Amino acid sequence: LVPSPRRLCEDFGRMKVLISGASGGLGGVMACAFLGAGHQIAGVARSWKPEQAAPGFHPVAADLSTLEGAHD
Repeated sequence: LVPSPRRLCEDFGRMKVLISGASGGLGGVMACAFLGAGHQIAGVARSWKPEQAAPGFHPVAADLSTLEGAHD
């Protein structure tokens, strides 16, 4: 079993978490869960909209499917 983000916060204190694919799907759910538990998130996605910004959430625009995109 994987501990919940809230349990991780209780065990380790606030963490800085990097989530790839954070703009939707599973990555988006994980980002919301970790934010709700008080962690800081660096969310990587190919692109971001300004309205997706939130306190504690740092959007990173990068395409990790290529070496060139990972260096942008």
